[in-house]
Amino acid sequence: MPSTAVRSQSLDEVLIYNRHKKDKPWDTDDIDKWKIEPFKPSDNAGGHFAEESSFATLFPKYREVYLKESWPLVTKLLKDIGIASATTHPGAQWNDPESAVRRVVEDCMANIHPIYQIKELMVKRELAKDPELAHESWDRFLPNYKKRSLSRRRVPFKVTDKAKKAYTPFPPAPEQSKVDKQLEAGEYHIGREAKKRIAQEERIEKQKVKKEEKKRERERDFVAPDEPGTTERKKKKQKTKATED
Repeated sequence: MPSTAVRSQSLDEVLIYNRHKKDKPWDTDDIDKWKIEPFKPSDNAGGHFAEESSFATLFPKYREVYLKESWPLVTKLLKDIGIASATTHPGAQWNDPESAVRRVVEDCMANIHPIYQIKELMVKRELAKDPELAHESWDRFLPNYKKRSLSRRRVPFKVTDKAKKAYTPFPPAPEQSKVDKQLEAGEYHIGREAKKRIAQEERIEKQKVKKEEKKRERERDFVAPDEPGTTERKKKKQKTKATED
């Protein structure tokens, strides 16, 4: 029973799938679907197309020799199709786009910002629009940037003292450690409490010095400024005292 149920279900699915699948009279086995049918002059009953199509291709100057060598083959192939004319020529101020892009990329790899090259290309594009400047040099219009390195490079150590020192086969003495400095100052064997007391006394002394400096600064605001005539009087008094003495 279960096998017959599965078989009937599969038959129903096949019938649903084939319900809209009808035989197509043009879809036969003798037709090559990948074959490209040729377009013959007899197929063009009107005689000419409704619109003419044209396109232009730009190429760099270094490909001119290659195009000259292969151009007869191109014209031979186009002759059978019936192309009226095909002409290619570089512009008056055409530059190689590959070389321009290569220059920008190389400058970026050399840590130079691409804005400098982009500005130069923009200026050249604007100058190309003026026919009067077609046969003139554009160097006076192009921006000139000064090369300078802003990175902090390592400055080599310059020896100012060139006096010959006595040769010693022994290496230089090592720097003193914290323990060595404490032993030299006599603070190594002092206890923690004594160290805290000494540090506190030093802190209090520093605070006293700062308080005195701040007090002097505050007292300066209350000192009256010298009047223009008082300085001359003081000088005269000092001179008279010096003569009397």
